Amino acid sequence: MVIDEAENGLHHTVHENFWRMVLGAAREGDIQVLATTHGWDCIAGFARAARECDHTDGLLLRLERTEQGCRAVVYSEEELAVAAEQRIEVR
Repeated sequence: MVIDEAENGLHHTVHENFWRMVLGAAREGDIQVLATTHGWDCIAGFARAARECDHTDGLLLRLERTEQGCRAVVYSEEELAVAAEQRIEVR
């Protein structure tokens, strides 16, 4: 499943519940989810929801430009949870 700009149309207070719903549906349907976002509230909500869902492996991938092209920087659930708690920029 692909969700482009996951935060569009959602109030910042519902992001965590939104991600709980998405992660639960992904588990039930045995599917992977790829979502794009630029929103910090969306990322923080995902971090909280993914951390409490034992049945998921939630990752954040940030793409960076390099002289050679592009590279992916991977944040694990634990790293993302710390970043969300400490408001460390990962976008």
